[in-house]
Amino acid sequence: MKHLIILIFILLSAAVYAQDSCNITYGLRVDPYKPYEWIDDNGVPHGMNVDLLKQMAKKAGCTYTITPGERDELLYKLKNNEITMMSISPIPEADQFAAYIEQSVVIYRYAVNRIDDPPIESMEDWRGKTVLFMKGSYTDSYLQKHKDEYNLNLISYQNHIDMVEDYLAGRGDFFVASLPSILNLPKHYEIKICGFPIIPTIYGFAMNKTNSALYARLNDAMEELKASGDYFEIMKKWSRSKDTPLWHKYMIHIVLTVVLTILLMLLWNKSLHMRVHQKTASLNTLTGLLQMLLDVLPEQIYLINSNGMPVWSNAASSNANFKIELISNEIEQAIVTNKSFETKLFLDNTETWEVSGIILEKGSEPLLIVASNITEKVRQRDELLVLDRMTALGNMAANIAHEINNPAGLIMHNIDFLQKLSNDIHKNLETPDPSRRFAGLSWIDARQEEISAHTIITENILRIINTVNDLKTFSKKRDDAYALVDLKLILNDSVRFVGYFVKSFTRNFTCRIDEPVAPVRGHAQHIEQIIINLIQNACYALTDSEQAITCSLSESEDGKYVVFSIEDEGCGMSPEVKQKAFESFYTTRKNGTGLGLSIVASIVKEHWGHYILDSEEGEGTRVRIFFPKETL
Repeated sequence: MKHLIILIFILLSAAVYAQDSCNITYGLRVDPYKPYEWIDDNGVPHGMNVDLLKQMAKKAGCTYTITPGERDELLYKLKNNEITMMSISPIPEADQFAAYIEQSVVIYRYAVNRIDDPPIESMEDWRGKTVLFMKGSYTDSYLQKHKDEYNLNLISYQNHIDMVEDYLAGRGDFFVASLPSILNLPKHYEIKICGFPIIPTIYGFAMNKTNSALYARLNDAMEELKASGDYFEIMKKWSRSKDTPLWHKYMIHIVLTVVLTILLMLLWNKSLHMRVHQKTASLNTLTGLLQMLLDVLPEQIYLINSNGMPVWSNAASSNANFKIELISNEIEQAIVTNKSFETKLFLDNTETWEVSGIILEKGSEPLLIVASNITEKVRQRDELLVLDRMTALGNMAANIAHEINNPAGLIMHNIDFLQKLSNDIHKNLETPDPSRRFAGLSWIDARQEEISAHTIITENILRIINTVNDLKTFSKKRDDAYALVDLKLILNDSVRFVGYFVKSFTRNFTCRIDEPVAPVRGHAQHIEQIIINLIQNACYALTDSEQAITCSLSESEDGKYVVFSIEDEGCGMSPEVKQKAFESFYTTRKNGTGLGLSIVASIVKEHWGHYILDSEEGEGTRVRIFFPKETL
């Protein structure tokens, strides 16, 4: 007992320390990727990702270090947990191990060719062409997917400089790259960007899926940045890199054009109108591009006027279950108090939505609403937390098993010795005096009680050992050495095993087998665990010893399954309890662990079966387990 208390104290202390300590090792690309991240000549990192990292670490209460490296090198380190986080677009290579922190940043790619070559207006101009691109990038995945559709000849490179220099030397018809990559190329290259932006993709922070606790912590920090408005300030700051050279190239021409237009305004009125028309068309084009950018985002975005009514929304807002009317009270309160807000909504269709209301200091529309469907993110986070809990439970169970199995083994050894000693005494003892009493009993009665006590002690010690071993293997993968098994024998053995337990809850327990029952492929011990858990749960649901429990085994009407059914007349379940009944660690029993039905669901899935739960509060419960039938 002393050792167990010390062990629990050490485990709890380690868990608290692990939770409080938080350090982020961020992998930053050495090749410049302005305005998102780059390192200047003095070795100082800059960019939007660096600012977001600083603020996110501050919100999460973490420290951070920055490790430069090539993109492929950083991906390898992220996969092997040598770094905590890096910034990438989702690619199949990383999706196997990466979890993404949503930043709502969209990066477009462009087709780029030589100054003297004809422009590339659409994807139809790609057919049969030789295209250069960066290996391992999101562009790589996209081009590989559409290679046959457009009959493309693809050539990949490890860095942009080699790619562009080969292209200018005459290799290929054009190359495809992101706008930040293009803007960071040397200015003397004789190239031009063609057409409209293509291949949009989300870009942002990525972490290893195994680092679930820190992932949840940083996700919450990013959500706080968005709710406070700090995230959008950083986005606005870096919306155009400070050293982006595009405006330099055109500023003089724009100024000269404006001056010339003013001087000739009276003489060339018609020309002026044409120029105004052209400017309006350009503005409409920019507005269209901005709308396209916002329509790509999965979030629903609304612009709210001072009367609390939406005056603009993106495409996602018309295709989801969330409606702006659901937060009318929050909108009204935000406008009145001039304060941002953040809330979560749980819709009837089990979707979870996170809604942020951000106060805008300028303009006639004072409020921006961003609504995100986080149902899948919540589910993944819950699964990761359950996995962590089950792993911790397995580690604790191993230590508990060690502490229990050793004394249990000693008890078994000594019980066997005492039984042998008693048998030898009995054999060598002369006929005992009938008038003598042993523990208040006659010799014959005492002998029978001794044999019964030995049997009871042995059975219960074995039960303790088996139970601890089951708990020890709970979080480990069960072996899959399946064979054809007879469910009739398994059911009979299970009922005998829990017979003593059932009698303490009900006097009306029946078990029926409807012949014929075909064999199934499975693991006898695991199926027995299903039956025992369900019988025990049925017993716990009873409120009176006269209430009945009925077990049955039969084949399904369609002949495809063998069905084990257990029905009780107990307290039943409410709709809320019924929905969560098979979730790990969920229980309504005071001393329950919430593992019984979770184990049942896991084993049924491993046997390629399924289950159906029918229950009404106050009317009892029926659970049916369907095992695929296998004929001999």
